[in-house]
Amino acid sequence: SWDVLLDPLLRGQVVLPSSPRVIMALADKMNQPESLRLLRLQSKIFDDRNGLNWLLSGKAKVAVLPLQTCLNTLTSDPRLNIVLPKQGSPLNWTVLLRSKFSKEMLPLNWIKQTWKLPLIHNLLAKGVMPPISYSKVVKSIDYLPEKYHSIYNSQESFERSWSLPPLNELEEKDLEYRWVNSSP
Repeated sequence: SWDVLLDPLLRGQVVLPSSPRVIMALADKMNQPESLRLLRLQSKIFDDRNGLNWLLSGKAKVAVLPLQTCLNTLTSDPRLNIVLPKQGSPLNWTVLLRSKFSKEMLPLNWIKQTWKLPLIHNLLAKGVMPPISYSKVVKSIDYLPEKYHSIYNSQESFERSWSLPPLNELEEKDLEYRWVNSSP
């Protein structure tokens, strides 16, 4: 579970994402009172961009990173292990926007084509999990190199993963207040 990040042996050894919202979402999955404050106490740094370097250099023991930033290293460096908690994890999404003045339709058919063979295995090989059912993903796993199979073979974890929806102004203020008040 995500509670492993609160292990006293990891104090000051955890690289957390630079997004307070992601950190709060992780804390919400923990079974500890004051989990957000405790999680912030565990952090060495908030730096998902360089988290892999912190880990590989030995300056940290654990890093919470987006799969797509570390997938190739995970599969080629035997010193690293991936852990996908049974509670799931936050998913990375790319938001596509178009100008309200655009006369062009959003290319939904083109996007949906990437969720089917042969394109879906290109997404999975880059650590991108498309918004489709796991039963469709599992059909694509066989097309991936063997080294990726253990990453995508956790149906329970992927089915429990979550997205962070857009916030309205009030929700944003509430999260900001929560973050400030959880300061260690």
